[in-house]
Amino acid sequence: MYKIDLSDYKLTKYYFYLFDIMIKEKSIRKEELLMDNKISPSTYRRCRQLEQNIGFVIVDKLCKVLDIKVTPNEIIDEVEEKMNNIYMNIYYSIYNTLKEDLDYLNNLIKENYTITPILKLIRLLILGYEDIDTSKYILSYVDDYNELKIYKSFYSDNLLMLYDTISVLFKSKVDDNYLLNENKDCIYYYILSSKLCDEKRYIECFYVMNIIEEILIKEKNFKRLLTLYTKKMHILNTLGDYKSCFELAYMQFYALKSFKDAEYEFKYTIAQLVISALGLKKYKIIYDVLTTKDKVNIDDILCLLISIYYINNEKFDESYNYYYENLEGDNRKYLESLYKYLMTKNKNELQVLENTKINMNIIKALTVK
Repeated sequence: MYKIDLSDYKLTKYYFYLFDIMIKEKSIRKEELLMDNKISPSTYRRCRQLEQNIGFVIVDKLCKVLDIKVTPNEIIDEVEEKMNNIYMNIYYSIYNTLKEDLDYLNNLIKENYTITPILKLIRLLILGYEDIDTSKYILSYVDDYNELKIYKSFYSDNLLMLYDTISVLFKSKVDDNYLLNENKDCIYYYILSSKLCDEKRYIECFYVMNIIEEILIKEKNFKRLLTLYTKKMHILNTLGDYKSCFELAYMQFYALKSFKDAEYEFKYTIAQLVISALGLKKYKIIYDVLTTKDKVNIDDILCLLISIYYINNEKFDESYNYYYENLEGDNRKYLESLYKYLMTKNKNELQVLENTKINMNIIKALTVK
């Protein structure tokens, strides 16, 4: 697993890149600033290229001039440990400390230390794992990302791996450079696979998923592996490969019964299992799975009614009327549309369901020959 290393920031070289950025942002003439503070421009350049003892003196002086705080080594150690804990929790899908972690970072950012751009880097990763979809995340935090782009030269090679991971989220389209990136971090590949899936580039997505699967199995991260498989199921159903999806979903459905804290994965696995079973016309399995759920949504109800129609047609009208009476608004329209299709087998009757909250993979699976 990727490990964040801030040891470079106990030295001085990278802070000269930070000063370059800050001086440029303030529209100050660097040569004049250096000379006014009795700093030789040539010495400054050497310190930026190679670690020098005089670098600590210059850093201290320029921090006062630019009104930022030198970061004590004990703070750097503390932040390194905190960032690694945050990253490990995200990697192992442990999200219950995110609010506390954000509070910690926000409080430290207010202190205006030289490592503030690093704090903002890990903060932006955390914000991506809040309860927010990708499009909303990009819209909400694009300004924060653009700020980080300004500080890219300040990030060490180690931190550039984290920067690349976050950058994938904000790309409107994944280019080949991201596919060929030798970044071996699993979260990077995980985000990349999601972007490729959104772009419907499924072959490339499967390629990346295979890399992720190998890493997750090696590192025994079974929780995230289960989530990966649910995404794989979705793609398989979208492509109409119901047999492969069913085999994967059926296996995971029973495996998840022994897992704790996997409610999302269990819920999503059931949804994909039902769709694949529908495509394979395994109506009894659909009925058995959905009748064990405590709560059903409109997708579940549609699939359940389909299964009842084909298993026990005599009970279909009774079941249909029961759900129809307990639903309202658009949900009733969706049931009416399904009813008309089942009675006539006319696909046009299902047009009402298009561009709605109904999972269109259900319609594809229902009408497959």
